[in-house]
Amino acid sequence: MPQMHYQEEATITPQEQHHATAPTNAQTGLQYTALPSLTSTDSMLRDLPSLKIAFPEFRLVQPQDPTVRAILSQQGLSQHAATFETQCLMSLVANANMENIRFPSASQIAISTEDIVPPTGPPLSHLSETILRHCSANTGPSSGSNYQLPAIDPYDTLIDFKKSYMSTTTQITTPTHVPAFLSQTIPPSPIVPAVSKETTLPLSSSQKRSASDDTDDESIRERTPKKIKSRPSVVVNNEKKPSPVTPEPSVVKTSESTPTPIPATGTGPSSQDDPVTPFEDAVAELLEALDGETETSSRLLSPSDIKQVAQLIKDLSKKDLLKDVQIDTMASLLKYLDTATKDFAEFTFPLEDQGTEGEDEQVLHRGFDKTILSLDHVSLSLAILSSQGLQHLFPEELLINSLNVLKSFVEKFMVPALEHSKDDPKLAKGYTFKIISSNPALRQRMVVLVSSTCEISEKLRKSCATELSDGIIVTLVYIALSLFFIDTSSEMMVGLTEAESLKQAGSGLLRALYSKYHNQRMWILEEILSSLIKLPHGKRVSKGYRLRDGSKIHASSALLLQLIHTCAERPVIDPVSPDLLELEHPAQKIEMQKFLHCAKILQDNAKTSVGYIFNVLLSRSAKGTKSSVDAEYRNVLESLLHDLLTVLGLPEWPSAEIFLLILSKSMVKYLDDSKSDLSSRQLAVDTLGLIAAKIKTISNSLTTQAAESRKADPTDTRPFYGEVNVGTKLPDLSYLQASYGRILEFLTANEVNDLALKAAKNTWICQWGGIICGAAGDTGDNWGLEEWNLLVTEINQCWKFLTSQAPPSRTKSTMARKDVLSSSDYLTSRLQLFLSFDILLARILLTLECNVVVLRTKSLKALSLIVTGDYKVLAQKNVHKTISLRLQDTSPAVRDAAIDLVGKYMLQDDKILHAYYDIVSDRISDTGLNVRKRVIRLLREIYSKTDKTSVHHDISRKLLLRVNDDETTVRELAIKSVHDICFNQFLQATLAPQVPGEEFTEETLIPVAAVTTSQKREVLMRARYLVDMVGQLSTAQGEAFGSVIQQLLKKEKGHAFDIMAPDQEFTRGCSVIVGCLVDLIDVLQEEEAPKSSVVSTVHTLFTFIKAEPRLTTPRHLSALEAYLHNCSTHDDWKVTMFVLRIYEVALPVVQGVQENFSQTVERLVSTLLSSCPVILLPEAVHVLCLVVQLLTRQSARLCKLVLSCMQLLNVDLDKLQKAKAIQERKTVRLMMLCGLLVKHFPFEQQIKESPTVAHLAELKAKMDPSVQDVVFKTLSAYCDDRFPLPLRQTATQCLGYVFMSFPALMDSTRSKDIMNAIFAGQDNQLKGELIHVYNNFLIKIQTTPALDKGTGYSLVAKPEDHMEAGIGNAIMQQYLERILQCALEADPKLQMCTVDVIAQVTTQALAHPGLCMPVVVALETSPDEVLSERALRIHKDLHQKHASLIYAKSMECVRTMYMYQMSLTHEEVQGFHVLAENGNAIALLGPMYGLVSDKRQTRNAFLSSLVKVLDVDLSVSKIEVDGDYCRFIAENLAYLEFKTMEEIFLVIFYLNRIISGAGITLMESLLGSSQNQLAALKKTKKKKPKTTTNSWKSNGKKSHSYVKSDDEGDEAMDDDPMDEKEQGDDTELNLPKHVVAKASVAIEAAMTLKGHLKRVYDISETKCQQFQPSATASHKERPSAKFSGVMARMEWMWGPGDLAKLCGGSQASEVLVKRQLFRFKQMIETEMMHGIKAGEDTHGKGSHPSHQSSHSHSSHTRHATEMHVDDEDDDEDDDEDDE
Repeated sequence: MPQMHYQEEATITPQEQHHATAPTNAQTGLQYTALPSLTSTDSMLRDLPSLKIAFPEFRLVQPQDPTVRAILSQQGLSQHAATFETQCLMSLVANANMENIRFPSASQIAISTEDIVPPTGPPLSHLSETILRHCSANTGPSSGSNYQLPAIDPYDTLIDFKKSYMSTTTQITTPTHVPAFLSQTIPPSPIVPAVSKETTLPLSSSQKRSASDDTDDESIRERTPKKIKSRPSVVVNNEKKPSPVTPEPSVVKTSESTPTPIPATGTGPSSQDDPVTPFEDAVAELLEALDGETETSSRLLSPSDIKQVAQLIKDLSKKDLLKDVQIDTMASLLKYLDTATKDFAEFTFPLEDQGTEGEDEQVLHRGFDKTILSLDHVSLSLAILSSQGLQHLFPEELLINSLNVLKSFVEKFMVPALEHSKDDPKLAKGYTFKIISSNPALRQRMVVLVSSTCEISEKLRKSCATELSDGIIVTLVYIALSLFFIDTSSEMMVGLTEAESLKQAGSGLLRALYSKYHNQRMWILEEILSSLIKLPHGKRVSKGYRLRDGSKIHASSALLLQLIHTCAERPVIDPVSPDLLELEHPAQKIEMQKFLHCAKILQDNAKTSVGYIFNVLLSRSAKGTKSSVDAEYRNVLESLLHDLLTVLGLPEWPSAEIFLLILSKSMVKYLDDSKSDLSSRQLAVDTLGLIAAKIKTISNSLTTQAAESRKADPTDTRPFYGEVNVGTKLPDLSYLQASYGRILEFLTANEVNDLALKAAKNTWICQWGGIICGAAGDTGDNWGLEEWNLLVTEINQCWKFLTSQAPPSRTKSTMARKDVLSSSDYLTSRLQLFLSFDILLARILLTLECNVVVLRTKSLKALSLIVTGDYKVLAQKNVHKTISLRLQDTSPAVRDAAIDLVGKYMLQDDKILHAYYDIVSDRISDTGLNVRKRVIRLLREIYSKTDKTSVHHDISRKLLLRVNDDETTVRELAIKSVHDICFNQFLQATLAPQVPGEEFTEETLIPVAAVTTSQKREVLMRARYLVDMVGQLSTAQGEAFGSVIQQLLKKEKGHAFDIMAPDQEFTRGCSVIVGCLVDLIDVLQEEEAPKSSVVSTVHTLFTFIKAEPRLTTPRHLSALEAYLHNCSTHDDWKVTMFVLRIYEVALPVVQGVQENFSQTVERLVSTLLSSCPVILLPEAVHVLCLVVQLLTRQSARLCKLVLSCMQLLNVDLDKLQKAKAIQERKTVRLMMLCGLLVKHFPFEQQIKESPTVAHLAELKAKMDPSVQDVVFKTLSAYCDDRFPLPLRQTATQCLGYVFMSFPALMDSTRSKDIMNAIFAGQDNQLKGELIHVYNNFLIKIQTTPALDKGTGYSLVAKPEDHMEAGIGNAIMQQYLERILQCALEADPKLQMCTVDVIAQVTTQALAHPGLCMPVVVALETSPDEVLSERALRIHKDLHQKHASLIYAKSMECVRTMYMYQMSLTHEEVQGFHVLAENGNAIALLGPMYGLVSDKRQTRNAFLSSLVKVLDVDLSVSKIEVDGDYCRFIAENLAYLEFKTMEEIFLVIFYLNRIISGAGITLMESLLGSSQNQLAALKKTKKKKPKTTTNSWKSNGKKSHSYVKSDDEGDEAMDDDPMDEKEQGDDTELNLPKHVVAKASVAIEAAMTLKGHLKRVYDISETKCQQFQPSATASHKERPSAKFSGVMARMEWMWGPGDLAKLCGGSQASEVLVKRQLFRFKQMIETEMMHGIKAGEDTHGKGSHPSHQSSHSHSSHTRHATEMHVDDEDDDEDDDEDDE
């Protein structure tokens, strides 16, 4: 703590010396904010208990000023002590640097003309209490003369003190806020008389005042100036510098160790008459005292001297007396400062190792002393500059030198020191900074430097009001930038608060410069934006600028916003009349127009600056490059955008709306500009989405507030959103006035705390004034009197606010911040940004329809942000239409994003659910994996949220579609979802009761029969719902439902089946459900319910029993026995069919069946065989065989049945052979019975086991050699071509039954003859039936185990026979080709059967997968979606298993596809199909290419093979071209969905070689008759061009293209198939014109395809030439199509039938040939011109290094004119390529 320095230095006692070294603030734990940024809200006090701050004892010396002595004697020592401690408290709280505090005297406080303004934030009294609570143990005075810090409000104390002194100069009252104990009498300390010294010097003529001095004070004019001697040189850094002239000393120095005392202002006898003289004397004495110093360090003023001189200057400046100071005196002082600052500018802080640690510390202390002294000189210089009356004397060189000192200090020491980190070993100065950071004393001195720097920055900010030169402005800007852009992440030197104070100082200086100097704004912004990447940005970086609500934004964003606010600080037009209210109406309108003009200029300046900011940021961040600088600027732009959205609507940041408005306009331009790159458009979509979402969020909040307001007052129509005009009512104007008034009052109240708020307030004023003046306009005469007076009053007030230069006053706002925020949101929502919401939304919706997948996905995400703010947007018609299209988008990612967007809000609003349910639920069959999974989850949630039965049933049906999905994850999710929605309620109802705390054991298990009656009743009720659901299922969905039950049971029970097990709740529940369903059938019969309900119930029961037959009991079977009787209706037969199926699966496992029941069932089923529909015979025969084999074991009935059937079949066969009529229906039934009996009953086994049984012996005798042989022979006889088709079809079907049990018969000669005859015939029904037989046989091979251990019974008659696998393989090898031919028939049923067989062949690997691929690829293009989907599924399965095998003959697949398409249409075949929803063309080869493109090598080979189709072999004798096939290939290549630009460039690369080879050769043949043209061509090709990777290898020259595979590393690709043959020799071709025309068709297709690709993907010819196929990492970016829909179609110049005529066997007409040749010639010439131009551009730019090498090429067109290449050159090039 320093002592009180009033007039003279007091003697320091040992006790005082002890207290002078009080604990520093860092030791007491107090953190503070430096003086330049008094924000007490940032002050914090660490929780350090019971620390004392003991103030030192102090003594008062005898004041020399009589007034001060009188004040002191009247107020008493206690009052003066209170004043002193008040100053201590002020400094402690505000600055906390107690070592450098200079306390003013009581007189200085009393006579001060400045208002006493406290710092910002909470009142200081609160902080005082906090300090006392933590830092003081007592509240009263301590022992002795020391005082503890009192709990007082220092500002109230000072104000009361000042008021009491101003009221009377004879009596000073004690301030009301001073504690009582301070008013007690303090024993006075001894008063030491002061020594008054005066010196009078003769007046020098050279030192007289200038004639221009207009002072009237004669006494001052007649004063004798001090004599100034020539000063010795000042030595700084051991260099001698010339020193300024100093006055002779007027005070004799008594001791070298005692500093020269300075007479205070107003001392001496004449101080009341001439207060300037003491200042002149003090300056003269100080400068004279420096002359006698011998040491260089003593030739500079001390820090205390500097501060005292600065205080004297400040005092004179307040009294406006500086102009009376003699010019010579001030010139001497300025000259001294100029010399000193010039020397200080060359001083460098010692940053190198000096030796030992102690020596280093001493050197650093000396460096700090010198640095602090230099800053003190700079501060004094700036104090003189900022003082009134001395600006005309202040030399610019001194200001430049001062700034150089500050700039050098900041850049060379301050910034490196604060940015030093212990993790930065590369810093050469790290050792010095490490010492400083580890030494508390040195760190404290660093804090002093920070404080001094902030103080100087504040003075520089105030000095910006004067006019400065451009050079000085530049220096100031760079100083401010250095301070602002300090990296504060390292806190080794100072705390974060001190570092942030430097940032605030730099920010304040930048704002002042930006506001004052308009012409410097752009380059200031440029420097700021260039330095932005120095600051950390990103989501994980802590933000440094704290807002009032506690949130934070980046400091750089706050700076940019505040700079834009300053654009409204300085009006640039003539002022508006101050008495606006007293003017006439026309004059008022004129003044309003002046204000409007001013407001527009200020707003335009702000918009210009904002536009420049975004132009720079967007130009550096929207390039889409991967450089680190661009990435940094993208982070800056992203951070700025999020900060703008954070502060939008806050009253302190009105310019955020301007920023976002201009940014949104720039983003809209990016979207509207077709030349914008993809990265820019992505940025635009993301940005517009965030802005629109924020707009909608604020608007929705305001709407909610308005609704709440209307609830309280239904007549309240506010807020007012209309335009302010002559029709605006007074209440609306008053509402607007009150809203703006609240904001202005709030900002005015807080302006003293934050100087930047004044600029924000001016921005609101310009906005409000512009609205008023714009509304007044030309319609001012029509306004009502009250309304007009309100407008005039507001304008008058706005102008006063805008032009007021008064310092901010401390006022308190009575408004709640919530009301201010509401007004701010409301006024912001009236601005242009919010009015443009519909435009932003329309642009986002328009982007949703573009042809770039990434943009559509981004647009959906942007739309989702908007919907988050207000989900009712989804109900808008334009939004609903666009999203509906995106739900059917071609891209799975887009569809997934669309479902994610809609799904979030379908559960919240029934209207949205109704609008989107149908289209969303249909996407459950989507091809995208994530789409299906998302829809399944969404439907499950919708099921639980809605009560609509129709929706429940629909969801159930659609979920069942996915239980057999190809993807395991989808399948499991669908099964779990079905379990949750269908069975959870059953499980809850069937839970067995359990005693609490009791565990399940074998003794405590509760059987199923223990289920209570109420539980059964609840299950029965829910079962009715389940029955209704199953009744609406299709056959496939019913099977899927059964599959779900089966998998859930299998998952729960594993290999065991025990209903009593405690872990098989689902099994137990299913058992209860089965029992309830059986009971429900009887209930429905009693209720006489519709038969359809009974059918659904039996169907549901069958579904459960089929999933687990062991759920059936004998009671269940007995209850179903009644439904085995003959029926009369269709529904009755359906019930019987399901009952038979239940018996099929249940009889093999049910135990304990009674004998009576078995005999009854056998009898009833036997009766059904003769009366039931034929379709029920398979189930009836199977049930009968099971009953006989497992229950009755009486086979006599079956033996008799088979004998009688065979006898009747033979009779009918004889009749047919004799061409007699028979009953076909009876014959069909007989064949079915024979075939099914042989399939299901083991006659031969029975005969072997009981050969002596009469009926078996009879059977053996009549059916020799075996039953199956006799039946096979008879059935095969019915396959004769002469017999009717139904009989042959049934015979084939029955043969299949026989083959199932006796596969050896399938390999017999007779069977093969029948199969050959069927395939050779034209009857597709027979083929379909035979293929169905194959499919069933292959399924049996795959699915039938030898013995099912779970059920204990065999599924086939002879499970030990494994020969069927070999037979199946042999049959497929023999008949696969014919089966594949059937797949291409135009018969949907036959195709479906064939696809089933193909799936089995590929799954069981019965043939090479490549054999099936051509047909599979062809069927992928089928118009039948089910068929194409199944073919694609087979293709994907083969691709996963045999990707290296199936593409060996890829062009055979393409050719088969083409032929299949020809069979489907009688018109010209197209290589694409058009999507109905958007008109986009999709290549037929798209599915195949999507799989092929997984591997780069395979993909490139496939593309090369496709392009090769467009080539023409001119070396053969007969040239053949399939024009339709060429067009088909070209269209496929045009509409493929390429994943990278490399693929497009590769296609063009191969096309160029075709054009330059065969194309130029044909051109030469065509121009053979024109020697001039031919010579021109040859002249062009004489200069052999350098080879290029993109050259056209013409005339048979061989080229090897090495393309690296992504999956095989550096493994080179095989030679390009394009180069397998040579395309000619040196012999010129002379082809007939019709042959040239035929060959030109393929070349024209190639050129048309190339032009289409270049147009759609916006590719230049230069880029095509620069492409290098061997570069593995080139062109990996995704292609962006420029056009879509109809605009992206490829146009052909051929008319209908032209290709068939040109390429057909007969010669085309001469007119058609000429037209074709003319068009071909034009296209070739155009292609050559484009190539030449591109080649020149490439050669001129030298854009690629390969153009410099020996293998570099010129241009492809120059090489295209090279008609002949020597064989020798070919060999050389081949050798080079091999190398």
